[in-house]
Amino acid sequence: MLTGVVIIVVGFLIPISGYAETLDDAWEVALIADHSLRAAHWKTESAEQNYAAARSQRMPSLTVDGGYNAKNNPSVVNISELGLPVGQFPADEKQSLSYGANISLPLYTSGKISHGIDAANHGVEAEQFHEATAIQDLKMNVAAAYIAVLRMRRAYTTAESHVVSLEAHARDTENLFKQGLTDKNALLSARVALADAKQKALQAKNDVDIAGATYNRQLGRELSLAVDPEEIEPVGTDFALPDLTRRALMQRPAVLALSRQAEALREQAAAERAGKGPQAKLSGGYNYDENRYQVNEGVWSVNLGIEWELFDGGAINHRSTAIARQADALMETRDDLQSRIELEVREAWLELHESKERTEVTRQAVAQADENLKVARNLFKAGMATHTQVLDAERLRTTTYSNHDNATYDHVLAGLRLRRTLGEL
Repeated sequence: MLTGVVIIVVGFLIPISGYAETLDDAWEVALIADHSLRAAHWKTESAEQNYAAARSQRMPSLTVDGGYNAKNNPSVVNISELGLPVGQFPADEKQSLSYGANISLPLYTSGKISHGIDAANHGVEAEQFHEATAIQDLKMNVAAAYIAVLRMRRAYTTAESHVVSLEAHARDTENLFKQGLTDKNALLSARVALADAKQKALQAKNDVDIAGATYNRQLGRELSLAVDPEEIEPVGTDFALPDLTRRALMQRPAVLALSRQAEALREQAAAERAGKGPQAKLSGGYNYDENRYQVNEGVWSVNLGIEWELFDGGAINHRSTAIARQADALMETRDDLQSRIELEVREAWLELHESKERTEVTRQAVAQADENLKVARNLFKAGMATHTQVLDAERLRTTTYSNHDNATYDHVLAGLRLRRTLGEL
C-alpha cells in the first residue's frame, strides 16, 4: 500500500503544462498545422479546378481580336491581260485596322466532353479519398506520439518510485548495520542499487522530454513546450473479425481512392476513343477589315462545322489502350491493397485482444508485487530475510508495474490502430 501511495505522489513531480489536453484536442491542432495534409488539400482543390475546367468545355467560347497592319506598298491586282483600259488597281490600303468577335459552341463530340467530365469528377473523388487517408495517417501518428508521452511519463513515475523505495531500504539497511544486525556488504549493495535506480530515473526523465518534443513536432509546436495529455480509455473488443474485415474493405479511403483513379482513367480512355467520332460545332461572329476598296468592310457570319477523322494510323487507339492499361494496373494494386488490409485488420484485432488479456493479468500481479515487497521488508527488518530478497522483491515490483503500464498503453494503441485499419479513425 505504501508503494502505491509513493507512485501517486511521485506522479505530481513530473513537470506538466498549465492545461490538460485530450487526444481530440491534439488532433484538432495537428490537422491545422500539418504541412503534408495541406499539400493533400491543395491537390484536392486542383482536382476540383480540373473538374470545373472539364465542365466548361460544354459552354460557348467567345474570342475577340484586333490589329493594325502597315505595308510599304498596298496590294495591287494586275488585270492588264484582260485588255481593259486600266491594267492595275489597288486591292487594299497601305495602313489598315481590323477587329472581330467570334463565338463557338460544341454541338456534338461523340461523348468526348462527357467522358472528360466524368474522368475529372472521379479524379476529384480520388483526391478526396487521398486526403482522407492523409488525415487518418496523421491522426494515427499523433495518437502514437500522444500515447508515447503517457507511456514515458508513467515509466518515469515508476522509476522515481523505485528510487524512493530503495532510499527507504537503504535507510533500513543502514540502521540494521549500525545495530550490527547486517554486514557492510549489504549496506554497500543497497547504496549501489539506489545509485543505479537514480541514473535510470534520469534516463526515464530524458525519455519523457524526448517523447514530449516528438509529440510537439507532430502538432507543429515549439519542441520545448510542456505537455500534459490526459489518459485514454481503451476501446472494447466485442467485434467479430469477419465483420471488421468487411467494414475495412468497404470504407478504407485508400481502396476507394484507387477505385476512383481507375474509373477516371477508363473515362479518359473513352474520351480519347471519342476523338475518332464526328465532332460538330456551331460558330459565328463579326469581323471588320478596314479597306476602302472593299464593298463590305464588316461581315457577320455563321458556320456549322463537322469534322470526322476517319484514319489516323491507329494513334488514337494506341493512346486509349495505353490509358486503359494504366487503369488495369491500378485495379491490380487495389486488389493487393485489399489483401494487405485483411492482414492488417487481423493483426490489429489479435493485438487488441492480446493486450487486453495482458492488462488483466498484470493488474492482478501489481497488487501481489506490492504485497510481496511489503512482506520482504518486514522479514528483513526482523532479521528473517536477506538484503538480496528485498532487492529482488523491489525489482519484481517495478517490473510488474512496467509490464502493467505497457500492457495498458498497448491496449489503447491497439484499439486506435484497429480503428485506423477500418478507416474510422
